[in-house]
Amino acid sequence: MWRCVCVGGSVLDDPAAIIYPAFPPLPCPPPPSPPFSFDICALQFRTYKIIYRRYAGLFFSFCVDLSDNELSYVEAIHCFVEMLDRYFGNVCELDLVFHFHKAYTILDEFILAGELQETSQAVMLERLRELEKSMM
Repeated sequence: MWRCVCVGGSVLDDPAAIIYPAFPPLPCPPPPSPPFSFDICALQFRTYKIIYRRYAGLFFSFCVDLSDNELSYVEAIHCFVEMLDRYFGNVCELDLVFHFHKAYTILDEFILAGELQETSQAVMLERLRELEKSMM
């Protein structure tokens, strides 16, 4: 059983009670049943909208203006994940942890100054191969 003593001297049985009001859990829709339908996961945070999508154990999120289109950012997240998957070959958490500089390079090739630069995966892979050759 967990017991947490607060600064004021009060005792809480659940330490999650301290964290929950500040950071509520992310709601994610159940997996879609029809093959081409899915729900957009979006949260409002202050004057922004956080759009996120879950792939296996990884969450990818964008923080955008309230007036921006959610579907275009869900598509951008999907394109970025596909690019990571093609580059790393079945991307997982360890790829992103141990090769974070490569993930940032892919993100820089994909998005620059908040705008999508390139959506062609073949062009992006070619650029990344050229960058790797120049670094060696």
